[in-house]
Amino acid sequence: MPSMVFALQNFVCTAAYRRLDGVTFNVLSQTKLLFTALFALALRGRDQTKQQWQALLLIFIASASAVIGEGAASRGPMEASRADVVVGAAAALLGAALSGLGSVLSEDVLVQKQRDVLLFSAELAAGGILVVGVNLLLDLNGDGTRLLHSRDLFALWTPSTLLPVVTLGCGGILVGVVTKAVGSVRKALTVTVGLLLSAAFRTAWLGRPPSLRLCISILLVVAGMRRYFRLGRPAVETIDANWHGEPVTLRRTGVHAQAGINFFKPGYTIVPV
Repeated sequence: MPSMVFALQNFVCTAAYRRLDGVTFNVLSQTKLLFTALFALALRGRDQTKQQWQALLLIFIASASAVIGEGAASRGPMEASRADVVVGAAAALLGAALSGLGSVLSEDVLVQKQRDVLLFSAELAAGGILVVGVNLLLDLNGDGTRLLHSRDLFALWTPSTLLPVVTLGCGGILVGVVTKAVGSVRKALTVTVGLLLSAAFRTAWLGRPPSLRLCISILLVVAGMRRYFRLGRPAVETIDANWHGEPVTLRRTGVHAQAGINFFKPGYTIVPV
């Protein structure tokens, strides 16, 4: 299942790459945080705190702002049309949703079942090859027809083509390691540094800095990340007591701890000493 989800994600993300600026695509991709949290709640029953949901909503608003800004800036033959921006944005959001679903499914395999990361990556690759093969046979997106005309799967490859292939492959393995270590939601949060890198590379290589609206969107995403981490730490209070003459520890866990202020949900868990 994860391999099929990630293979479909690659298809829709490719459609988004063709229609969106790289920085805009990265901003939209950060909605994977919200989708990951939603799928974690729906499939695993793992809820976030109110403050965490607010932070994820802030990131989603930042992504919407980036799309609006990109669409408004689209003009002339060298710029993507507004229709392309809408299609690209829809593809990027679908890719983010599939990424969230795949992350939760992968976490179940890596964390709950303790599957080896490299073995799981190989299984994902095998499943992805199967999905791509079916796509070529059925010609679902036109790749099958192009393959018949060129008669060579690697006809248009150049040495520079290997760069994204190798980096994405290595990145997939690293994502598996991070998912196994910290979980799917926090994994998604750690990769948002790509926003800043994309903006820096765009400025350095293309000489075209991001627009003001896009910069504001990036700042909103960073603010949402900071709020998520800052207000999402659980607070724990323990009290030594006696229970029918036996020493016990009463433990009460709250929803957050910040600046010395603790807010606790009712109820204690009795932990034998």
